[in-house]
Amino acid sequence: MPKAGSFPEHVHNEILRVTDATSLPPPSKIQVFADTYFKHLYHIAPVIDRADLLVEEPSILLLQAICLIGSQLRYPRDQFPTLLSEPYYLKIKTLIYAKHEHDNLAILKTLCILCFWIITPPVVVSLDSSYHWLGVAVRLAYQMGLHRESSYPKLSNPGATRRIMWFLFAADKLQAAAFGRPAFLMSQNMDLRPLGLGDFESADTTAEVFIEYTRLNMFLEKIVEFQDRKAEISLEQVTCIISSLEQWIANLPNNLRLYDQSGRRNYRRDTSEMHIHYFTCIILFVHLYGQVTHPSMTPTPSLVASSCMARLYEEIDDRDETNYLTPSHNWSLMVGCIPQIHRDKLVPEEHDLCNTELDTFVTALRCMRLKWPPANNILTTVDRLRTAESHPRAHPSVEGQQNIYPSPTSYEFATPILTSLFPFPKDMCPRMALVNPDFGEGRTGMESVAAPATEGFMDWIFDEFNLDYLNMPFVG
Repeated sequence: MPKAGSFPEHVHNEILRVTDATSLPPPSKIQVFADTYFKHLYHIAPVIDRADLLVEEPSILLLQAICLIGSQLRYPRDQFPTLLSEPYYLKIKTLIYAKHEHDNLAILKTLCILCFWIITPPVVVSLDSSYHWLGVAVRLAYQMGLHRESSYPKLSNPGATRRIMWFLFAADKLQAAAFGRPAFLMSQNMDLRPLGLGDFESADTTAEVFIEYTRLNMFLEKIVEFQDRKAEISLEQVTCIISSLEQWIANLPNNLRLYDQSGRRNYRRDTSEMHIHYFTCIILFVHLYGQVTHPSMTPTPSLVASSCMARLYEEIDDRDETNYLTPSHNWSLMVGCIPQIHRDKLVPEEHDLCNTELDTFVTALRCMRLKWPPANNILTTVDRLRTAESHPRAHPSVEGQQNIYPSPTSYEFATPILTSLFPFPKDMCPRMALVNPDFGEGRTGMESVAAPATEGFMDWIFDEFNLDYLNMPFVG
């Protein structure tokens, strides 16, 4: 008798035969895919270890997962990358639904990899989506009790399992922030301790990056918690979020900083990606709660964050590594474009600089769309907003601003907070002149043109992106 919910053995075997689900590429190719994963993705998805692949009989399901993600990370050639990856995806689905794999942890690791399967726009309702697989993974983890610290002493490899759970937490926060979807995992429902270096196969810089990346997503959870009910958030809660971001950047280990103590630039793509996520959080925070923190806040912190992001994306592109960025960068690139579009409409004399930094984001998006098609929707919206003459919400009346804000002298966002959020050298990006006017004196002239605050100053641009990103079919 087959187990409940399982096919009879002869049907199970026939399914595997017809779909060829257990067949694998040559070991040499699997090794290439594995090396690609560990080199280019492990820093944000440390869910499969080398030890998983070195056992005498490794899980076929896990090997298919390695082939899937490794093929997705390849440089596009004459074939659309999805065509190379889809056979592995179909084999994984077959193995899961046929219940071929009996190790729940191997299944959970594979489900984590499926969270990177993003080939349709958010408006398409599908069971072949990242959000679906994330939900399946979280529900399996709940059944396994992995949201409770008391479950871990009983596990054979608690460190690897804890990494999986924190990966799911981070992926869940990104889905909630990018698409406004309900979160599956809430920190108040977890009593899991934070990650430590002892939870990793190798206690190296890559492990430290994921630990800090996870901490950032804890702050992101707080940022998005009230995004649909901003009136309910208190000044104390908002202040706590901004203080957490200040402390995070201040307390980063030296080997994870963008610059060493002598001011020299240290390039690692994983630390650049981590900082891009930090800057994305700043822009989202200011967009949602800027008026709560400082009633006359200007767009300055968002603009500086966007400029820093452009610098990092430019550097990644110069090193020909944009190919390895994951789909979450579609969202970060979209968020990074918004302050530039707003500034361009509000301060025409900075048109050239805004265009230069927007071009950097567009270059990255054009590369992203080769393997992550939703980038097309963002590109279309950026092009439309850049060429639009104006928007009724882009220029609120001077009279309206005077009614809301007391005096021009209070327009600037508090400099001590700016310097703590952006503790970087003056040559980090052109907009550092706005953090400390002395940086830019006689060089950019930007210190004299900080735009006055406007209530909901970027709301209309976020609205335009949300409408297009969610409702447009693929373009091109």
